[in-house]
Amino acid sequence: MRLQIGQYSACVMVEGVEQECYDVRTSPDGMTTECWIISEVGKQFTVDYAFPPFTVCSAHLHIDGVFAAGHCVNYPNVSTTFKDSLKEVRTSSTTARPLKFSTIELTEDDQYLGTDVTESNTLKFWFQHATFDVPRYQTAAEFTNKKLPGSSKVHERTKKGLLAHGVGLGKEVASLPVTTCVPQLGAMIGTFIFRYTSRDILEARGIIERRRASPKLEKALDGNNTVNTGDAALQAKVVKLEKRVKELQQSQASSSSSSSQKTSPSSQKKVKRERAAVADDDILDLTGPKPTPMKKRRKVSAMEGEVLDLTLD
Repeated sequence: MRLQIGQYSACVMVEGVEQECYDVRTSPDGMTTECWIISEVGKQFTVDYAFPPFTVCSAHLHIDGVFAAGHCVNYPNVSTTFKDSLKEVRTSSTTARPLKFSTIELTEDDQYLGTDVTESNTLKFWFQHATFDVPRYQTAAEFTNKKLPGSSKVHERTKKGLLAHGVGLGKEVASLPVTTCVPQLGAMIGTFIFRYTSRDILEARGIIERRRASPKLEKALDGNNTVNTGDAALQAKVVKLEKRVKELQQSQASSSSSSSQKTSPSSQKKVKRERAAVADDDILDLTGPKPTPMKKRRKVSAMEGEVLDLTLD
């Protein structure tokens, strides 16, 4: 999606794909428009722009508050809309390093507590009226110490829950020599601000909608369409495990039911009959091969001085 100011426009392309703009806002005077975009670590990007016919102006790109690249737009005789892009930081007259999103390096070293992050996570691009002196080639000194803030350290307490990503430079590649110019700057034409961060942070801040589960996963979750599917694959595994647990529980319940039914009523009756075969007055002789009932000895009470008869009746 392109941001538009009059006949001028700009967008961010990530590996050739135009990025969607979220939470687009325009200043009351119409001179500045800004939005959020999703950044992905390791992916190269460019800032593409377009301007109307017969344009003479300068184009500038600041990344996280630091100048990164610029173009002299000097086409007073071109009668069609013209497009171009800023995609790299030149490291010499014949080499350049492409722009890419990167991780930021967090530290607990207090010397980094004062780091200014007010313009972090920001790609600021603007057009400005200009006139140009005689074109020239850049000198070697102008290519030295090219470093973006995204490659610097940030204190953990400065992160503020927003600085998920930064901007770094890719591997050095060959690039054709270009002429440069020193513009005499005039009035501002328009400013385009692309604020970038991870999808997770944009979702957490409510800037973009949370990702939905696939139809298959939604069905497995009993139609719950509001599930946060930050990791759909993991949730799918959880669903499978829960289903497996239920199957094991049902299998165990069926096994217990079958075991209780195997105890036959006839066995229970046999035990009762054997108990009934022994009279209350009898005792069992357990010394033989087979238990046999025997007469229980009568209780005999003796008065003092009497002799007890201990023989059986």
